[in-house]
Amino acid sequence: MELLLLSIYSFLVWLIFFKFKWLPWNTVSQVIVVTIPVISIAALILILNVVAPSSDDLRVINYVVPVVPRVTGQPAPGYHWVGVALVDPTRVRVRGPEQVLLGLDSLVLAPVRVDGKRDTVSALVAPERLPDWCTADPAMVAVRLMLERNGH
Repeated sequence: MELLLLSIYSFLVWLIFFKFKWLPWNTVSQVIVVTIPVISIAALILILNVVAPSSDDLRVINYVVPVVPRVTGQPAPGYHWVGVALVDPTRVRVRGPEQVLLGLDSLVLAPVRVDGKRDTVSALVAPERLPDWCTADPAMVAVRLMLERNGH
């Protein structure tokens, strides 16, 4: 980027001082022509360090956390959920900023609905709320819920 800006500046200096000869090429103009890009590039670098700092404060890490399935709804009359949710995989790798992941103890999945169901319910479910700037691998988790007939 700096090279492009210097090229444009050099072209403008050539136009002003040599092509059109709008200003004289003397010692004063030579000092000014050299000083302007030096100060400008230094200011650009300093501003970029403030606006877009390059530091190791933001570390992206991999963090393995257990998944927590959620079940909502009521099975069909005469059936009940046994209370067991089989999850595959039981843990997912979450990748994101270290400060965010250190406060993450588990990953809650979107709810699996059992409304009106009479048999085993299987679903591929994504995490409900993933922290900002984080990704989960795998992105979907298989959840299997066992339903039984009442009295068995």
